[in-house]
Amino acid sequence: MNISAKNVVGKCDNKCLYNFDYPKTNIVATNLGKSIMLKPDDSTKSPVSYNNESYNVSAIYIFAPSVHNFNNDKTAGEIIIEHTSDTSSLKLMVCVPIIESNFRSKASVILAKIINQVASKAPSDGEKTTFNESNFTLDDIVPNSKFFAYTGKDMHGTPANVIVFGSLDGISVKQSIVSIMGSIIKPNNMSIDNYDLFFNSNGPGKNAEGIYIDCKPTGASSDDSSDDSSGSDSGSFFNSPGFKTAAKTVLFTILFVFIFYVLNYLYTMFTDDKLRLPVIPTFSEMREGASNVIRRDNK
Repeated sequence: MNISAKNVVGKCDNKCLYNFDYPKTNIVATNLGKSIMLKPDDSTKSPVSYNNESYNVSAIYIFAPSVHNFNNDKTAGEIIIEHTSDTSSLKLMVCVPIIESNFRSKASVILAKIINQVASKAPSDGEKTTFNESNFTLDDIVPNSKFFAYTGKDMHGTPANVIVFGSLDGISVKQSIVSIMGSIIKPNNMSIDNYDLFFNSNGPGKNAEGIYIDCKPTGASSDDSSDDSSGSDSGSFFNSPGFKTAAKTVLFTILFVFIFYVLNYLYTMFTDDKLRLPVIPTFSEMREGASNVIRRDNK
């Protein structure tokens, strides 16, 4: 399965609504030989909603290299978060690529800690270690960005809805971490069939209280008609008719002066003389001239 914009058959902004509010949790990491499985604590509430179905996290898997292809190539690795539901027979798989890069983010720091601990305490197939990170949450792992989606099967062959984030939103890890992953787990030989690939341009959504809302772009208000008071005074001033008129006057004056100096330069070049702006008479001179005209007419 190749995750690429070229393979998208349509948009699913309203048909693949993914919202999450993952809790903080401890995790137990198990080396499965071809992947690392992370088991979180049981959640007291469902942290995920997908198309109005509630889901809980059952397991988190780390593969190296990636299971999916991204623009025809494997990435350094891939995190696949497995979700199950009490009301839906379909699992939900959320997939985030791991890419080799020196870029540092919160997700890359967390992932590096997990890989290093597994390498030191559970380097062989079947070994386990507890990752006690009190602030660990998948909120720091899952990108808040647009994503791809398809309906297919998980890595066990079970029917599933699948969300895949693009490689541009992948978690960056240094080359040394990539090497460590390669030393503690073997490459997987899984192949995913090709399915119709859709694209959600809005991305996940949740509000500050964790209540699920419709997907909107990052930073968008949950109410399109709401008024953003920050900067409203300056905005109304710059949009006022008086300001626009003054701005046009200033620009026209600058343009006129610029054109005059260009013409003056050209005129001087060819005639050795200078252009002169017309002399505008004063009000007194204009009044005196008008009086002279009147006296001539009366004679």
